[in-house]
Amino acid sequence: MIVRFRKYIKENKLFDPSDKIVLSVSGGIDSMVMLFLFNKMGVNIAVAHCNFGLRGDDSNKDETLVQEYAEGMKVPFYVKRFNTRQFATENKMSIQMAARKLRIDWCESLLVELKFNYYATAHHLNDQTETFFINLFRGTGLSGIHGILPKRENLLHPMMFAWKNEIIRFARIKRIPYRLDKSNLTTDYERNAFRHKVIPVLKEINAGFEKTLSESISHFRQAEILYQQRIEEGLKSIVHADKSQLMVNIAKLLQLDQSLTYLFELLSKLNFNRKTISNIHDELKSQSGKQFQSPSHQLIIDRNFIIIRERTNKNLPDVIEINIKNGEVREPVHLVFQQLNASPEISCKQGSDISMFDYDKLEFPLRIRKWRKGDYFYPLGMGNRKLLSDFFIDKKLSLFDKERVWLLLSGSDIIWVIGHRIDDRYKITSQTQKILQIELTETES
Repeated sequence: MIVRFRKYIKENKLFDPSDKIVLSVSGGIDSMVMLFLFNKMGVNIAVAHCNFGLRGDDSNKDETLVQEYAEGMKVPFYVKRFNTRQFATENKMSIQMAARKLRIDWCESLLVELKFNYYATAHHLNDQTETFFINLFRGTGLSGIHGILPKRENLLHPMMFAWKNEIIRFARIKRIPYRLDKSNLTTDYERNAFRHKVIPVLKEINAGFEKTLSESISHFRQAEILYQQRIEEGLKSIVHADKSQLMVNIAKLLQLDQSLTYLFELLSKLNFNRKTISNIHDELKSQSGKQFQSPSHQLIIDRNFIIIRERTNKNLPDVIEINIKNGEVREPVHLVFQQLNASPEISCKQGSDISMFDYDKLEFPLRIRKWRKGDYFYPLGMGNRKLLSDFFIDKKLSLFDKERVWLLLSGSDIIWVIGHRIDDRYKITSQTQKILQIELTETES
């Protein structure tokens, strides 16, 4: 087992001898064997144990075992206790998905905190079989049936060379202690249902089906490489990043063969599900303005583009008073203020990112807010007022662009559509004595 473990790591180039690795160890037989093997290799490791608090005293006994075993090896031990049920309820996800997210997020944070290179989990070949069927039933596409990869970014799966029965036999020979999670014996969870109901039936039909499936998964993985190369080429021709959002050219997308497949590969990575992606594709030839959301992103079908951006959860007041004496404000937009005395040497600066106002016409404190239906101002250079909704149409702003717009107000007057145009009534003139210069240095998405 030790020889095969080393060989698998070398063949798949999982890490360099100098790398530091956090091991996610639950106390179950798989992760305890993984810890034993890493310790024998002499790699620089630390142990991370998640106590999900799902099994009462058994969870605490798992923690104690892992801690004692790690400390006996003189390996650094870290533990994090979670209220997993509460997290699952608050985030509307299953217990298993909640535990998985909590584990991943914590391990990722540990890498940063400890300045380690990778973290590893103890998934093995039997897990790959179960994962294949789970993803097949969920309809995740080719990327879902390529099996568990040996390495994905900073996550390692160094036990993917071994079957469960081999791990059990090795643990017995080496007398490696472990804890049995009794919940794995039930069929309450999806993975357990495949493990205890589906796979045993398939073994009755073909005793060697798991080995055959493992070989097939290897072929799927090679086919996926070619598939992804083609997908990436197609997406490069239709997608570009614009500030904090992605723009997908609708006309070019629809010209691609199997355009729905390209859309799926793009949007599924942004947490849109298959049904929603299909609905989005169906709407591409309809009237613009339709909006869709995933747990992490917002999408709008605009005139010529699909526009996608991350969802923001920042809660700000409807109206924000600002104090120009501080010299700047950073939220919701970063503005820098400077008071100047008017003189012939000062040239008027007006642009999207810098504006000058007649100081004596302003009413303080100035305020910032989002635009509302019915808002209007007098755009610089125009003698008449204009509804902001019409101004946005003239500027060809998308719905997302409009949502990002902030207004600067003096009293009830809009004096600057920030990043676009000031109000003509507040411009500096030959009669101006004091100037307020405001520079926009960055905007919030």
